[in-house]
Amino acid sequence: MGHFSPASGIPVVELGEKIISARSGSDWASKCDEVRRALEEYGCFIVESDKISTEFGDKIVKAYQDLFDLPVETKRRNSYPSEPFLGYFGQHPKVPLHESVGMQGTAFEAVQRVADLMWPDQGNVEFCETIYSLMKSMEDISYIVCRMVFESYNVTGLYEACHAQMNHATRLMKYRVPEPDETDLGLTPHVDTNFITVLYQGQTNGLEVQKKTGEWVTAGLSPSSFVFMAGEGLMAWSNGRISASHHQVTMGNTGKTRYSFAVFTSIKWTETPEELVDEDHPLKYKAYDHDEYMRYISKTGLEKDPLSLKAFCGVN
Repeated sequence: MGHFSPASGIPVVELGEKIISARSGSDWASKCDEVRRALEEYGCFIVESDKISTEFGDKIVKAYQDLFDLPVETKRRNSYPSEPFLGYFGQHPKVPLHESVGMQGTAFEAVQRVADLMWPDQGNVEFCETIYSLMKSMEDISYIVCRMVFESYNVTGLYEACHAQMNHATRLMKYRVPEPDETDLGLTPHVDTNFITVLYQGQTNGLEVQKKTGEWVTAGLSPSSFVFMAGEGLMAWSNGRISASHHQVTMGNTGKTRYSFAVFTSIKWTETPEELVDEDHPLKYKAYDHDEYMRYISKTGLEKDPLSLKAFCGVN
């Protein structure tokens, strides 16, 4: 399965440009299987990238600081009345260290919308260009890895229809340093409700993932790497072969503010391919509409409960 992060034991998958651009041949097929096995065993893996140079990493940090140094009242301008899980989030007593700003989609206009709200008089061109560039790199990873999973399960012909249903939400996140009397928990344990998540952690570690043994391990990442995590959508699509990644954020004793950025990819209609259902793998989840599932979570208060999808569409 390739090599593992020495700090956590999480698989590291090298997605070199040569293999990605070829998208055929034995090397490509082998890499597809490596990706699938990593997700089946761990629910996530680390992607090493050559797209985050030191200079670009510094620009990303500046973009974060430009945004989160603004007054709370300004950041609250970013809202989506029809989307309960987008917009600004912060000052919550359950996760006091965390605040974040969400965006709908991965088009440049999505970033520009935030900039126009945050800096209505002068704008912020550097913020827009930096965040959009990072966003597109992560979107590319999500498409490539999804295709690899489909190919490894021998259902390549279903990928284009799935790709046509994909939509994205993004979120910029900040975790401040805890006060002496505060918890160091930045984000409570949860699984993502969407199909897949690509996370850029940046220069300060804090992401922890839970192994099948129940052990929590820190995903020790370099400033030039990403984490690819399975969500509940991929778990249902794969008929339980892949489990959604159970993860959390802790600040520990770093003494540093943590910034991160995530691209969440969802599929409108999630249905397990018939090729992945057999006597050894009976159907576990009924087909479902992602938007309906999100409304269900919002109404029932089951947000990020690992069993919420089973309650919503599980097959008894």
